[in-house]
Parts: sequence; structure tokens; C-alpha cells
Amino acid sequence: MKLYTCFACLAAGASAVIARPIDTFDSKEGIGVDTGQIIGLPPSVQPPTGSIDLEATADGTLRIDYSVAERAYYGGVALGRAWNESRGCGNAAGVELTYRVLEPQSRPGVAKLSLVLVDGSDCAGAACATWPGITNEIYLFFTLGTNLDDASGEWRAIRRGLCGDLSPRSPFVRVPGWGAQGNGVLDGDSITGYWIGFRSFDRGEFTTGTIEVASLRCVESPDEPFDSCDAAPRSASLVEGARLAPAAAYSTDVGGYQTCEEYCAADARCVYYATDSRFNAVTSQFPSCHLFAELRAQDLEPAAAGLDEAFFVHDPAKRGVLCDVCACSGSTADCSGRNLATVPAASEFPATTLDLSDNPRLVLIGPRAFDGLDALERLTLPVGLAHISPEALRALPEGVDVSVEPGPREPGSFLFSTADAFEDKCCGLGDSVGGITFCNPVPDVPGVVDAEFKKMELDVFHELFDPLPPLMTITPDSPFLSEAAESASKCAAYCDFNEACQAFSGEILDPARPADSPYAKLCQHWASAPSNFAEAPTAPEDAELSRMTGLPPRTRARNARVVATQKVVELSKANGYTSTFDLRLGANPLRGGVRVTPRLDVVKENMQFTFDPPRVALYNADTIVTVTVAATNVERTVTPTVILDTDACDAAFVEETETLKLDVRTEDGSNNSSNKHKRRARQGVLAAIVTSIAVGCLGLAWLALAARRYARRKEKLETERAALVQEQVLAAQTCVSEFQSHFHVLKGPDFVELTKLVPHEYLRDRLLVFDSVADVRAAMAAGDVFVFISHQWLGWSEPDPDGVHLAAMKQAVQSVVATGVPLERVRVWVDVASIPQANRAAQKMAISSLPCFASTSNFFVVVSPDVVHKDTGCLCNSRTYRSRAWCRAEIMSCWARNGTEGMFVSTNQGLRPLAANDAILLEALDVFHGELTCCRRGHPNADPCDLEALVLPMLGLYAEIFRDRHGVAAEAYSVLEPVKDQFYPKTFTYRCGHGAAEVAEEHVLFGDLIAAVEFAVAMDEADPDAAVRRLPDFGPGTNGQRRHKHLHALRTLDTKRTDVSITRTLRLQRSVSNDEHRSGPVRRSTSVASTRTKSMRRPGWLARGRSSWRASAPRIPADDAGDGHA
Repeated sequence: MKLYTCFACLAAGASAVIARPIDTFDSKEGIGVDTGQIIGLPPSVQPPTGSIDLEATADGTLRIDYSVAERAYYGGVALGRAWNESRGCGNAAGVELTYRVLEPQSRPGVAKLSLVLVDGSDCAGAACATWPGITNEIYLFFTLGTNLDDASGEWRAIRRGLCGDLSPRSPFVRVPGWGAQGNGVLDGDSITGYWIGFRSFDRGEFTTGTIEVASLRCVESPDEPFDSCDAAPRSASLVEGARLAPAAAYSTDVGGYQTCEEYCAADARCVYYATDSRFNAVTSQFPSCHLFAELRAQDLEPAAAGLDEAFFVHDPAKRGVLCDVCACSGSTADCSGRNLATVPAASEFPATTLDLSDNPRLVLIGPRAFDGLDALERLTLPVGLAHISPEALRALPEGVDVSVEPGPREPGSFLFSTADAFEDKCCGLGDSVGGITFCNPVPDVPGVVDAEFKKMELDVFHELFDPLPPLMTITPDSPFLSEAAESASKCAAYCDFNEACQAFSGEILDPARPADSPYAKLCQHWASAPSNFAEAPTAPEDAELSRMTGLPPRTRARNARVVATQKVVELSKANGYTSTFDLRLGANPLRGGVRVTPRLDVVKENMQFTFDPPRVALYNADTIVTVTVAATNVERTVTPTVILDTDACDAAFVEETETLKLDVRTEDGSNNSSNKHKRRARQGVLAAIVTSIAVGCLGLAWLALAARRYARRKEKLETERAALVQEQVLAAQTCVSEFQSHFHVLKGPDFVELTKLVPHEYLRDRLLVFDSVADVRAAMAAGDVFVFISHQWLGWSEPDPDGVHLAAMKQAVQSVVATGVPLERVRVWVDVASIPQANRAAQKMAISSLPCFASTSNFFVVVSPDVVHKDTGCLCNSRTYRSRAWCRAEIMSCWARNGTEGMFVSTNQGLRPLAANDAILLEALDVFHGELTCCRRGHPNADPCDLEALVLPMLGLYAEIFRDRHGVAAEAYSVLEPVKDQFYPKTFTYRCGHGAAEVAEEHVLFGDLIAAVEFAVAMDEADPDAAVRRLPDFGPGTNGQRRHKHLHALRTLDTKRTDVSITRTLRLQRSVSNDEHRSGPVRRSTSVASTRTKSMRRPGWLARGRSSWRASAPRIPADDAGDGHA
């Protein structure tokens, strides 16, 4: 008789069990074994993950000897069967696997026993019967890690309810990304296979052990109930809205999220636990369980960064009983100063007062925390409390007086007074319980903008919008941006993307026409907005013809803004240099709140100004907050500007910045003082008149002489400006036509063997070096395939601390191999390996070549899965990737030359092509409004901004597009032409320093270089026999500027033509040379016209399709060119 039948009878008096076998393990015939092959990679990429040996015993059981360890992408071994027909378990309540541990694993706690059911209900064809059944849906259960450490030798059972879905608390969880993508619900009637697996998440030595299995069966009438799919935890409560930082956990069980409650219950220290249901098979990121003995305020994180779900344990044995851990006297339970980590459980003591103050570790209070306190009248909460569940307060008797310990509160998940603020800026005002207002979170959904929508009847629409200047009209047949016509929300999103768009109108709503008709699909952008949009009537639901219209955040900002009720605040001796001003909102935010931080535009010598409160949070237009401003060390009269920095979830409130003036007076404002100032003013005017008459005659004589000198100087400066602009135009074309540094790549086999991304210097012996674009083209002709990988660093000092990006990069390389390209012919470029890291000068040269590198490769892959930054704790994903200026430049470079062909993006959902209307691409085109590390650091030592290094490459690409605007680049030019002023700004704001020491200045970026390029191309396209027009006076771009520490930037020459000497001009030329060395070599101008006669003819300056330059001013001879840069 089989041993497992005895196991079923161990419980005396047990009721009859009706069961149907799935496998009796009488024989090992037909059982398949997997040691890592399941993920479909070759052994050179995915080494074996262990071994499994099977032996059928004389008792009709199966002995399993296993060894397992994490290797490369995976760490599991498994055995199982697959059938052509289902082992129907439709009426069963659950599944039961009977087993025992013969030899505990050699490394305790490393490996977990898992049970997987294969659902064939969504599978068709012969492949369904092929092991390992990955064409079917797969549902997984992980046991506790201690199951394989059992040394008792007793028979045990895994018992799970026969139901499964995507919920992490389901008995069997659908494994995303594995198997067929069916309906996501386990069908007991369609079980076509199973796996029994051993899973390790440790990359160390193999763990080995032996178990024996007796039966796998579905049970219809169990002697004990099975867990149901919607079973809630019994010993803990879910804390809605709380997200815990995984780093604060004292214990983490990878893969143990389904048994996290049991794991916590077995550990006396555990008073909170959290689960993380994120799964990524490529990166071996498995759902996990995290245990916490205490929390700090910083351990509660925003939803995007924290763990999925947090649970509050309400077991009195762990929390402690009220009067055992607190002082109970009369009717008061004094728990103050007890260093509590959780709220004690109620006892029979009839407490009317509960004091929880002075407990800095008590930062979270979950549901049922106050159960049993039925007589409570007063409750004092600790000032450091960051999160409290509304359910906990609702359980209190009605009328309880709830207060918070006095003291400054950090932002949290609730408000107790108007001085408080939510930690999450996307929290709006929610329910109010016991005087506490809770967060009403509105998530920041990608692609959804904070636009105001209104449905108008068609005649009202025409009355308001017909007088407005149209910007563009988009239909489903438009060659670009056609997705905007699909809905009003997408029309709004594209309007928000276009800086010139002030209003939009979406689809036409006609009940007589289908919603998907071309008539209904339309998106129009307008260059201005109706002034009476708010007063326009909304169309009724039954309107015959109507249209969706709206305003983007930039237009809403006219009303949706912070308003200071006083524009000038006076500070004087009379008020002790202390006064107040009120802040309010001009409109209600669409979501979340608005945070306002007052600051001075510049520091006023030794004077100090303070604002109380230093930061204000406003959540509706009805709230007015008073801010007190005080000045100390006042030595003279000043009128500084107060800038109200705004941070809001609703984008409209950050479009415009409100300011006010401080009128700081040292005098008391008396009449005597005023008269004294007037007398001095009159005396000054008289003195000025006399002086003017005295020097007037001399001035007239000097002006006559100066006019002649000015004319000569102006002519010379214009010549030099023309030559300077020409140098920049030619340098831009050179920058994108040839590498400015060596092109280093890794061979495909060397890249997939990497276990982490390592610096360039460690890989020198394995890198291939290409000196020119021609060398790369030759290698391509010989069969080499180049893959350019672009990603965002996940740490300050290392690009990929946990190997998440590397795994996705390897997957991308394998996808290229899957197209038929031999791995040996793949060449991979990735920043940290291909760019020198130790030599700063060589690094800068390589960085300046990034656009050329990106546009030269066969494939361009964006790697941007959802990962938390190691140092900031912030979420890094495709949204943060495309916010980076350098990432945008790489995408822009590839798209400008190659279109979207060969461009891919890798996220948590895998690898997919980058579409022409993809948000990543559309946002990346706006390179010069992306974020940069140098700007975040405040440009230490007044170093140039990286935006300046991008000017020449982006200018060169635009020159190529403009030159071919009527040919292969027609579509690209149609995208850039309407927004070129936005994408290629003439100036930018350069900020140096931080905080009060920050200095912001407006500096030249592109200047007139875009117009200069277009002029040069137009001249080359003109009739060769046409007379040359006079050259416009174009101003140079940023490479014609130089910045010195603590000095203002030089202005362009057109603002100083009247007073700039020859010496100053030559200094400018030398600074051009220095700046241009940072961005690559600059070729000497050879095409400046040599005469100024009106009969000049076009001699053909455009060689091999390259734009060039001509000027009507005389050329500076080479031997008189000073330092060699005209």
C-alpha cells in the first residue's frame, strides 16, 4: 500500500475525502526535467541551473534528488508532465501535493519548493502537448523557504485552493510573461500539466537535497477548507495607500509573497509586512515578502517607489497589551515616551484617554489598531505619525476628541490643520474623519494632461473658434501625429506637447454617424484661445451636433495660478521690518495640491529675510494662507523681488510663476526726510544741466570723428561675425558627418558574457575600435551589425547596480540574433563600456560624438524598464529616460537620419518597435528642454552647460533635414518646421550655484544659426547666375561665447557694435576657439566671398551636398587672421 494513503488517515476521526488523482508518481516514465532550458536561451547564454535525478521507489513513490542555483537569467529546476487532454478538476475545492523531505537542503533557506499548474483552456494545436507546455497559461505557488529545510522526515502536504488569477494573494498566481496570454483565470477543467520546481534566488554555490513525492490530486470534499481566491489575511490588515521601503525590512523572502502572512506570523519580531508582486523573468525579479519590526517616517514612500501592499499585524502577542506596555491609571492609558513601534492592543481596561505622544517610531497606524477602545473620549497622536488608516479612526466611538502632539509635522498622508501638507503632491482633499483630512490620490497617468474639456454645440464652437488663428489640423490620414485624431484626450496630449498650442478641438459628436467614421475623427490646434471659453455654455447630452474642445495647462494657467493678494509688501522701522502677505489659488486644481515656496531672486548683501511658514500647501481656491516675512540686518533701502516657486500635480499651476515686491525702507518716512531728498534731487538736475552744456560743444566735435571710426569698425565687426557664423555652420556639418572620437564596440559574445556593466578601461582588450564612419560602413558591408543601446543610469557611481538594464540589453541582443544575425557579427555600443571614464578629455570628445554614433548604427534600442534609482529612491522608467537631454539627443539623431526603422524600446513588457507616434519619440525631439545633470548640480566652477555641447550636432542634423526637405527628409521637416523656434531656442537660462547663491543669466544658445543654415542652403539652391544678396547680420551661437567664473556672459556682437574694440573682438575669437575644441574640430572657412561688388556670382560652394556660406563683406586674409580662427 502506498505511504501517502497512510498520511491521509493520520488525523483520527477525519471525514471522508473525495479526491481525483492528477499524478500518482508510480513511475518516472513520461516525466520531463528542465534545468534552465525553459527560458529558451542557448547554453552559452543561459548555463544549466542545476540537476534533477528521479528514482521510482518500491512503495510507489518518486524520489527526487536536486541541486539548484541562480545562473545568468534564471535559477530553477523542475520536473513535470503535460497531457493532450485535461485532468479535469472542475468541481474540486483545491489541489494537494503530498511529499516529505528525505535530506534537507545543504544551504538552509536558499531554495523553495514550488507547484505550477498548466491551464490549457486557451491553447490549440499539437504544441499544447509538448513539454514544458509554455504555450499554455501558467499558474504558480511558492512554498515557504523553510519547507525544504524540514529534518523531521514526516509526510507533509501543500494544500491550495483551486483558483488563480493575477492577484498576488491568489492561491495560484498567473505568471506574467510566461505561457499563453489567455483569460488570466485558472480553469480547473483544463489542467493539462504540472511542474514541481525547486527555485533558488542565490547566485552562490548550488544547494542540494532530496524529497519524496507520493501524490498530486484535486480534492472535491476536503477534510479541511482550502483558501479561497478572495481570502483576506486573518492576522493582519491591509493598510490602504501605505507603501514601505524595501530597504527598511529586516528580512526579505524572495518568492514568498503568497505565504508572507505565515512568514510574519512565525516571526515574533514582525509587526508589519509588505509584499512586492512585481515579476520580470528576464531580470529574475520575483514577487517577494518583506518583514518589518519598526518603521521610520522615511520608510514610507510614494506609491511609484514603494512595495505594492503593506499590512498591519493586529496580533496582541506582538503588539503588546495596553496596560502591560503603558501606564494605566484611573481612566487614562499613558503610552507617551514608550518608544512604541505599533499601537498596543486594547485590554479590559476602560480607557477614556489614550496618549500616544513622544513615540518617534510610531509612524504608521493600521486598521483595527483601536478596536476594543469602546469608551475612548480623547486620543493624542504622535507628531511624527506619517500614515493612519481612516478605518482605524472610524472604529472609535462617535465624538472622540482627536489631537496631534504639538510640534512641527513633516508632510504625511493626512492633514490635521491648514499648516499641514500631504507628502504626495498628487494628493487632494479626501474624507475627513475625527478632524483629520485624508489624501484623495489622483495618479499621474502617462499621456493624460491637465486639460480643461468642454463639449460645445457646433454653432457655439464656430462662434468662438472661427475667429482664432489655426495652428494645425490632424486627421487619421495625416502622415504624422495621426494618433491625435483618435480622441479628445489624445488631441489634448499633443496640444500640450506643442508649445504654440493654446486651445484644441477634438472629435465631432454626431449621433447619426458612427463614432469611428472619418467625419468624427478630427483634431485641431489653435494658436490662441477664446477669451470667453469659461462662459461658453456646455452642450446638452442630447445635442444633435457637438464638438469636444478644451484648454491645455499653459492656457489654463491664466486663472490656474498662485495669486499673491499684495503685490508690494512694505518693511520699515515702523513695523519692525515684519509684515505679511496672503496667498491663494486662482482656481481649483484638477488634481492634487499646490506647494508654494517663497524665495528672493537675489541675495541682498548681509540682509537676511525669512518666511513663515517657509512652504505653503494650497488645495482649493477657497483657502487663504498668510505668510509672515521678516528682514534683519537692514542697512539700506532695497526692493527685492519675492519669487513664489510652485510645485503641483496639476501642470497648469507651474506654467507661470507669481512674484511680489518687498519695499524695505531704512528711513521712517517723515516729511523732513522727503523734502531733503527732493532738494538733493533738484540740485542734482541743475548740476547735470550745467555739465551737459559745458561738454556739449566738445561732444559735437568728437561725434563727427567717432562716426567715421564707427563706420570702419562696424564693417570689420560684421565681416568677423559673418566668418564666425560660417565656422559654426561648417563645424556643425563636420560634427555629424564624421566621428570626433573613436567608436568603441563590444563583440556580441563578449557582451552577453558580462555579469555587470563595467567601465571602458576594464574592457580595453576586448573592444573593437573604428576610426571613421567609412570604417563602420565597410564593416556593415562585410556583415557586421551594430546595436546602439541607450539607457538612463540607475546610480550616481554605477550605471546598473542590480543588473536590471544589462538583462534587458542582453535580451535586445538576443532579439537581433533571432533575426538570423550570428552573435559573432553583432557589435554592441553602450555608454559605460564604449566611452572612456577615467580620461575626462577623451570622455568629452566621445560624448560630443554621441549623435554621430547613434545615427550610424543598424539598431537603436532604448532600455527603460521600471526600476528604482539606487541613490535617490526615485522611479526610473521610460518617462524619466525621455526627460534626459542626452537621451533625447541620441533618439533625435537616429530618427533624423534613419526614421523609426530599427528603433526599439525595452520595458517591463519586453522589447517592442518604436512607433512614429510613440510618446518616447515625440518628447525626445525637444532635445533642448530636457534635463541635465550639470544643470541640477548648478554648473560648478561656472562650467559650460551640456546644452551648448549639443548645439553643433543638432544644428548639423537640422542642416541635413533642411537640405533634403523636398526629398527623403520631407516628413521629418514637416514635423520640425512648425516648432523649430521651440526645439532650437536662440537663448537659454544659465544657472550657476544653488539656493540663495544661485545666479541665473540669459545666454545665447543657437542665436541665429538656424536662420543662417537655411540662408546658406537657399543660396546654394539659387540660380548660379543670380547676383548675391547682401548677407543678413546673423548673430553667432553659443560656441561663439565664453564664460568666466563670477562674470556675466558675453553678449552677442550685434548688441555691442558701437563700443567693442578690435582687441575685444580678437578675444572673442580666441574664446570661440576654446569652446569649439570642446565640441570637436572646426574647419577653417574657405568660402567667404572675396569682393563686395554687387555683381558677385555664385562659384559653387556646396561640395558633395554640403551646405556652405557666403558673405557680402570682404574676407579676412589668412595671414591676417590673428590666431587662425577668423
